[in-house]
Amino acid sequence: MKINNITLSKWEDVLNNIKSFDGKNPVSLSVLREGKTIDLEITPKMTKQMTASGAEEKRYTIGISPIPNIAMPELMTLRSSNPVDALIRGTEKTWEVSVMTVMSFVRLFQAKISPKNIGGVISIGQAASETFKIGITQFLQMMAIISVNLFILNLLPVPVLDGGHLVFYVIELVKGAPLSMKKMEIAQQVGLAILMSLMIFALFNDFTRLFGL
Repeated sequence: MKINNITLSKWEDVLNNIKSFDGKNPVSLSVLREGKTIDLEITPKMTKQMTASGAEEKRYTIGISPIPNIAMPELMTLRSSNPVDALIRGTEKTWEVSVMTVMSFVRLFQAKISPKNIGGVISIGQAASETFKIGITQFLQMMAIISVNLFILNLLPVPVLDGGHLVFYVIELVKGAPLSMKKMEIAQQVGLAILMSLMIFALFNDFTRLFGL
């Protein structure tokens, strides 16, 4: 690809080049399509984009993106005939994903990660489909990551979830008596409202990404 007669071979170069424009004047592009060079003129527009860290930034774009790949193919294959070694490696990987998930929640509450990263059933289906195309190993890895994410989510101190029940048990242990039925009902209703709001917001993000809104 060429931008204003400058040859660019990496996506990062294209991204940084387009970001440097002011959006007032068109950009001259030369692209290769089916063996033919096509010259185009496109005026960059200011849009909101998601960075690799999950934050949202405003920058000039021209409507192109690299090929999406939710899960990169394995660069090497590790084999072990010892089930104990496999169990240890699985435990270490689960711990890494758990820490990453918890830190993602923390950064989300700190506003360091955009809430647009929250996805619902449509995002899960897309991730499953894309990783299955790559291979069964990547598909199973993605399913394991989603399972760990749901496990951590279920431990949040929100009534209705298991984490909420743990909070009730701690309160009962400290007080020496359980909460009244009325207070527990109110807490359950609040927890259900929070959970439903989160589900609706996740579906809204899914449809926004799906239809490019």
